[in-house]
Amino acid sequence: MTKGTDLAVVGQGEVTQLGWRPPEGGLDLAEWQEFGRRLAVVEQATQWIIGDWWAYGAERGYGDGAELAAAVGVDYGTVRVYATVARAYELSTRVNNLSFKHHRLVAGREDRGAWLERAGAEGWSSHQLQTEVKATDQAARDLERAAQAGGSATVERADAVEWLGSLADASVDLLLTDPPYSTDVDNAIEAFVEWLLDAQRVVKPTGRMVVFHGRYPKEVLAYLQAAAWTGWDHELAVWHYADTLGPSPTGRLKTTHQMVLVVHGPEAGDLHTSSLVDRQSCFVVPMNQEAGGRWFPWQKPQLLAERLVATFAPPGGTVVDPFAEAGTFLVAAAALGRQAAGCDDDPGRIDECRRRGVEVVDR
Repeated sequence: MTKGTDLAVVGQGEVTQLGWRPPEGGLDLAEWQEFGRRLAVVEQATQWIIGDWWAYGAERGYGDGAELAAAVGVDYGTVRVYATVARAYELSTRVNNLSFKHHRLVAGREDRGAWLERAGAEGWSSHQLQTEVKATDQAARDLERAAQAGGSATVERADAVEWLGSLADASVDLLLTDPPYSTDVDNAIEAFVEWLLDAQRVVKPTGRMVVFHGRYPKEVLAYLQAAAWTGWDHELAVWHYADTLGPSPTGRLKTTHQMVLVVHGPEAGDLHTSSLVDRQSCFVVPMNQEAGGRWFPWQKPQLLAERLVATFAPPGGTVVDPFAEAGTFLVAAAALGRQAAGCDDDPGRIDECRRRGVEVVDR
């Protein structure tokens, strides 16, 4: 193997096109870290420089094809990406403390400057920038769908039971919610589930309550007991997902589902969907399919939320969620033309709702 052409010989060792050779005396921690920072700068600068070089040649008609790339020894697909990003930014608009990848992620957007300014101010990684952009775009699409469908969504910061107490009797077509599970409540689950009786008062006799909860036997029993107290007909369904990683016990079954309690008002009629799949008691929807990523680990997929809204809420009906968290059920209901309202007592969750296009209201 031939020796690579020397690119630089610096105090931190010898750098060639084939690798790096440390200096004879070695490097202490500070020197090693400083050299790493310098290498990161060189890597980013190289992408910009190659992009500028290729764009320069293309503008002058020197060529812009795969044959030319092969002739000068660069990968055509890679150099085209570099050049596309380079063309999107004048030198004066490139942000020094952000990586080439930051710039590439928003290169095709008219608002790229604003995104880069925000990423720099917030200290976002490129992954964080990508997540924020996707979430913002998804929120815009959801708002557009809601506007076209005539739906709306509001949320306020409040305790669930107090908020339910402010609603009128028999004013809600569907209560759809995902309350804290038994592992997250301060009191015994048997006492916590009494909120379901407060919720029953606001649901129309023609309406329904759809409540997610864990599969732990004690929790299942508690919710079934609460449903029995309502005196309304009820049944258990499941949400099945099989695309999550996590503990895989050898002596017990690995959990790939959550329970869904469905309580039917005494005058509830047919379900509001013609889909045979959505009228089954097992909803099969992947966990990890959100375009903008999840706001928190157990956020329900919007696809699942929309299927539930379409199944259990009449067109144009009223949907409430007293444990709104990041507002997934509210967003889904509005996108399908329903009038949605909810609450949460966590200010961070309220902010997430706002960022997803849910209107935050004060009592």
